[in-house]
Amino acid sequence: MVLRGYRSSSRGSTEASLVKSHNIYVGSSGLAFFSESRIDSITARLGHNRFQQAMENISNCVKSFIEPIHPPGSLDGESKETTDFVKLSPELANSYIEAFFKSAHPSYPFLDRRQFETNIFEHGAESIFDTSPSLFALYYAVLAIGCQYEGGDSFKLENCLAQKLFRVSLTCLPRIVMRTEGLLSLQALVAMAVFAQSVSCIRYGNMLITEAARMAVYLRYNRPVRNGEDAAQCARAFWLVYILEKLSSFVCYRASILDDEDIGIAFPGSLDPLCGGFDYFLAMARFARLLSITYGSLFTISATTLSHETIHGAIDKLIEEVEGWKSTLPRLFNPDYPFRPMDFNNSLCLNASLRLRYRYYSIVMALSRLGSLTYTSKQQRLAKYRSLACDSARNVIELTTHIDIHPTMPNWYLVVMPISACFVLFDFVINNPAHAETGKFLSLLGIVAGYFNRLEFCTDGVVRSTAAAEIAEMARQFIAGKENRAEPSMMQASDGLQERTKSGVSKDQDEFWDAVDNPMSELDLSSSSYIDFFQGSDLNSFWEILW
Repeated sequence: MVLRGYRSSSRGSTEASLVKSHNIYVGSSGLAFFSESRIDSITARLGHNRFQQAMENISNCVKSFIEPIHPPGSLDGESKETTDFVKLSPELANSYIEAFFKSAHPSYPFLDRRQFETNIFEHGAESIFDTSPSLFALYYAVLAIGCQYEGGDSFKLENCLAQKLFRVSLTCLPRIVMRTEGLLSLQALVAMAVFAQSVSCIRYGNMLITEAARMAVYLRYNRPVRNGEDAAQCARAFWLVYILEKLSSFVCYRASILDDEDIGIAFPGSLDPLCGGFDYFLAMARFARLLSITYGSLFTISATTLSHETIHGAIDKLIEEVEGWKSTLPRLFNPDYPFRPMDFNNSLCLNASLRLRYRYYSIVMALSRLGSLTYTSKQQRLAKYRSLACDSARNVIELTTHIDIHPTMPNWYLVVMPISACFVLFDFVINNPAHAETGKFLSLLGIVAGYFNRLEFCTDGVVRSTAAAEIAEMARQFIAGKENRAEPSMMQASDGLQERTKSGVSKDQDEFWDAVDNPMSELDLSSSSYIDFFQGSDLNSFWEILW
């Protein structure tokens, strides 16, 4: 597209901050919600710069989590010294392995337990450092994850056994990448990536997922395995990489490494179905496929050339597909039904339900936000998008009371989704102070502020609650000020307040996402046709199992 008109200007996102979106192009990340110009507009509306400061505080907090804390070359993997202070007794190691397969593996089913234990106990944990760095890294990553569930982890890095075990695994990374051992190498990267989903290790998470995706393609596990390796294990490892990489790419607003059109390996199903046979692994694979289609249709650089009607048509079609995915979920896991903790027999099922609901609301929020920020003359369609965004944000915040704040809970659920929902409702309240739902949304902002207070307490200050509390307080003060100013105006004639614009809307009427500061309607958009990813026979037949 760029080469076709080489004299045209560059397109795409050039955000200077991880929590600020582009002024024109709408991204897939819920965290990068406000553009610089949008922040300026809200600041002018509020009459102070506290919102700007709050966004800067959030940005600095995010940077502190993702920036590397070790200098380049510190993970050379050439020394065995790091293992000296984390040697475990056989009994303790076995308890961590048991905890991994009991508590983590049902959600991340990529290992054959019997094969894994046979490899470890036949060769000996210490002796495999030199002979098989991949198996060594896999072993210590499994120990680290199991240690998390056995109370050996915290949100802080200092004096944490699980983190020390993970660091031992991580020291093998260069040798794993440079000296691939096939399936074992991919499994080691997957195990490390699973551990790094937590708040304390988020700086490594995306890197490990990306490396795993690259290795999966390099090993050709996206196609049927023909080199004598265990086909079922290769398939499980590949599809877990697929899920993690598609989720990560969408949240980080970047294209996926894994090409959906070049995947031919059959979906294997889960070894450990949850709750009465429900295949959570399959449900997540289907959702990851939806994210991939959504990103390719609406959030790529090429998508910025689509006409407004094409974008809205694609959004409506994708919302239908998302609803279709939701309809395949059992009642306990379906967002259409109330979330009641007493309905679940164990925490695995409860957390799986919570995660699936959050995933559903995340994609609905992304699609409805894009629809709300894209010009349309159909007010009914616009109202639908705004309602979907606010309803999803409300449900996300209401579910925060059920989040188990534990080091094993991925950062996306603990932080990203609640703060994204907070942004949606704050934006609505500031732009709709007189709306009938504003009072309810103020209460929800108070709830999410309370959740972040709880999160700060449980993480011992690792995650700060200040920004969420400030945003809730700013919204409350703004509405209170509006109400105080409105009282005397009720005693006066208000012809000026009823002045109509050419479109028939009052100039003083506050409107949610009423037109971005640099509206897409001002761009020179082409009328490129939307590629319907859901119809026709061009999709490989193996995708049928996902649907």
